[in-house]
Amino acid sequence: MLSVGAVTLTPEGEITEINARACDELRIRGGGDFSHPLNISDILSVCHDRQDLLPGIFARLRERHRYGDLPPWSYIRLRNSNLKFYIEGRFVGRYDRRRQLRRIVFLFRNTEEEITRKFILGMALSQTKIFPWFFDLGHNRMVIDERWFAHLGLPAGDGTIGTEDFFRLVHPEDRGRLADAFAKQLAGEMNPDTFTYRLRRGDGTWEWFEEQSVYLGQTGDGSPYRIVGICQSIHAHKTSEDGLRAARDKARESDRLKSAFLANMSHEIRTPLNAIVGFSGILASTDEEQEKQEYVSIIENNNALLLQLIGDILDLSKIEAGTLDFIHTDFDLNELMREKENVIRMKVREGVELLFEQKYEQCSVCTDRNRLSQVIINLLTNAAKFTQTGSIRFGYEMRGRELYFWVSDTGSGIPADKTEQVFERFVKLNTFKQGTGLGLSICKMIVEHLGGRIGVESEEGKGSKFWFILPYVPGKAAAQRTEEQYPVISVEKDKLVILIAEDNDSNYRLFESILRKEYTLLHAWNGQEAVEIYRQRRPHLVLMDINMPVMNGYEAAAEIRKLSDSVPIIAVTAFAFASDEQKVLKSGFDGYMAKPINALQLRTQIVDMLRKHVVLL
Repeated sequence: MLSVGAVTLTPEGEITEINARACDELRIRGGGDFSHPLNISDILSVCHDRQDLLPGIFARLRERHRYGDLPPWSYIRLRNSNLKFYIEGRFVGRYDRRRQLRRIVFLFRNTEEEITRKFILGMALSQTKIFPWFFDLGHNRMVIDERWFAHLGLPAGDGTIGTEDFFRLVHPEDRGRLADAFAKQLAGEMNPDTFTYRLRRGDGTWEWFEEQSVYLGQTGDGSPYRIVGICQSIHAHKTSEDGLRAARDKARESDRLKSAFLANMSHEIRTPLNAIVGFSGILASTDEEQEKQEYVSIIENNNALLLQLIGDILDLSKIEAGTLDFIHTDFDLNELMREKENVIRMKVREGVELLFEQKYEQCSVCTDRNRLSQVIINLLTNAAKFTQTGSIRFGYEMRGRELYFWVSDTGSGIPADKTEQVFERFVKLNTFKQGTGLGLSICKMIVEHLGGRIGVESEEGKGSKFWFILPYVPGKAAAQRTEEQYPVISVEKDKLVILIAEDNDSNYRLFESILRKEYTLLHAWNGQEAVEIYRQRRPHLVLMDINMPVMNGYEAAAEIRKLSDSVPIIAVTAFAFASDEQKVLKSGFDGYMAKPINALQLRTQIVDMLRKHVVLL
């Protein structure tokens, strides 16, 4: 089965040739018979950040500019159905000897399946013999984890198998029962039960499997939008009476968790996506500034929910694999707590008091700053979520050779018989509140890895107090320079200049839209250009991407540091793991911000950084 769609176009955009894969993906009937001219712009748009790229692409190609690859997260939107799917692709111009554009070749690959596998099926609890799959209704094929083919000793091909070919592998005694269950699910009936069946291996032997599947959403006619499932080899247990008995209880709990996980992930992903897609679509149609701000706020909040969801899933997978990073550094606790106070203040309802109860003028510790921050933010976010009125207070105190942290609120509280469950995986005491049920479980594992313990005291209707205790390891005195130690210059407020080193045009336009009203902006497309612009213009602050061509962000920051040891340089990067932040801060940068960018946090960090270096006239 071809995996790449290919469309040949005239310089005006009329389709002259198209392969079968492109016809299939673009819903074009007739196998590419273009007896009547058909312009690609009439059937689709190629978009990025909600902007159609086609006019600009055609213009560049007619000007004999080589276009190259589409930016990441580009997508095709079909005009007749408004269907949207993400792609990887490129437009290539073909020219004659006089360098006149004769035709355009558009090559693309649908990456929707990969995204689905990564963010939904890949969320399944990974075990040695558990294989995620989903059913491609458009092509009547199953897309299965490649490990499944290797396990059975079958050729993997393109990672898919047709329905008829799959059922040929099923044992004749099991085939009818499994086919009936699958047919019911294709008709839109829920099918929460697990099924056991035998598959023929490549060597002709039979192996027992257990399977469970669920559909995600329904179309207008009631048929499923997508069916996803998990199959697990249970052969060793099935062939052993003792093993089968022991596996029964384990399988039941595993099935319950998998069912809850699949159902919850479908809901938790689709809920914010629905808001993002919906309000993004109507944002451009309103002229009311207040409405626009409301829509933007809703989109930003749901973006944050998705990022938190993905972060929790990634952390869980790392914990399961034993690869979660823990990097111990020296830092001041008060600085960290004030930082979290500013972050969480945006999530607290109006009228609810938020207070960091600082007991010590300074407290330097040595532990993992990022993981400690993760625990505190999670507890504060939970408090903000369930507190409608009253207050949220948090702080820490030294108790001998231990540090006691707490977050207390006047929220809804937790029933006495439920307090022991809140730290278990996938537990949500309020199913109507957004979340995966993973946050507190991850907090518990982080705290325990750091050598501590965690607990909760709560009374239903009056509030809760979450606490955790960590070993106290004194850190060295903060090595950060005080404000008085920074070389301070005087600048008129409207003459502050910021250099933005960013090779992605869309990302730069985002920075520009956030900062252009307050600062004069300079743009560098790569690290080398950033160094030259700094040498010539001496901006007051630098926002530096890390992954850039010619010279990367680390190299550029090192060169700028040779010109000035005081100009603040903030790394703004898609490298978002704890180890990345530590590397950044040890490489001459003054600050770090992970993409995607939050406008308010960006402005706040810039202001805080400039305040240390600049006196406004």
